Amino acid sequence: MSQGTIVIDGNAGHELAATMRRGLIVVAGNVGDFAGAAMIAGTLVVGGTFGQRPGVGLKRGSIIALGERPTLIPSYRLDCHYEPTYLRLLWQSLQKWQSPLTQRECTLSVERWSGDLLTGGRGEIWLAR
Repeated sequence: MSQGTIVIDGNAGHELAATMRRGLIVVAGNVGDFAGAAMIAGTLVVGGTFGQRPGVGLKRGSIIALGERPTLIPSYRLDCHYEPTYLRLLWQSLQKWQSPLTQRECTLSVERWSGDLLTGGRGEIWLAR
């Protein structure tokens, strides 16, 4: 994927957003193993659970976990807790697209984890608090 938006009302399989360059993928349900693997840029939003090793090899880009907290690989480090303005803008867009994620109470407070440190550490995973 190099640009655009994909909204999935259900679940998605393994390696979702692998090598993604730009764009936005929103999944209301669960995703399989290696979600966001080797992602170059873009945003992946997941409302459910993750499989194993999300964000492995993440070069840049953002993974936003709104549901159950995934188990991160050891090459991620906690940076901070904050309330990014980007999430407010994202919720407004999701409401326009009538995503099921907007029907839940969405948090604006996240933990920001940087990684994958083995590939430069410029990617980020946001975990809802």
